[in-house]
Amino acid sequence: VVIVVLLAAGIFTAGGRYSRADARRHRAVLEQQLTAVAELKASALTNWRAERAADASLLLGNTAFSALVRRLLDDPRDAEAPAQLRTWLTKVQAHDAFNQVSLLDLEGSERLAVPERQGPVSSVIASRVPEILRTAGVTFEDFYRDERDGRVYLSLLVPVFGEHNRALGIVVLTI
Repeated sequence: VVIVVLLAAGIFTAGGRYSRADARRHRAVLEQQLTAVAELKASALTNWRAERAADASLLLGNTAFSALVRRLLDDPRDAEAPAQLRTWLTKVQAHDAFNQVSLLDLEGSERLAVPERQGPVSSVIASRVPEILRTAGVTFEDFYRDERDGRVYLSLLVPVFGEHNRALGIVVLTI
């Protein structure tokens, strides 16, 4: 009886140790898999962000685009400038799959949008206009809730400069 009890205790002890070791190995494999997935996702997000910044930078320092913006802002009666700008913004919006592309003036008022919308630009974006106009590059506006429709957006803000680095406005690429 003593031998059977000792043998049973040894089997239970060995089984418990094996089970714990197997659980640790299984956990380590799962941790490696989760780490690999997390690294892939982080890399994909980094690449996506870099691609969107590159898309937006096409408008940054673009003299032809800046000239059209200046014409639109300087002469409201000029019918050709808004039509040409709408063509530019439509192509940017469609090619890069932005929900909306807007042109804001120095006060943060929306002057042109593709597609057109009703109501003012989000207060989050409007409040950033002075800061963005002091930058020389594309800026991301992290997730924010638009008070107009209650949806959450992410935006790229591109300052538009004319001759002699005179600020003209901002292009807002909304995702």
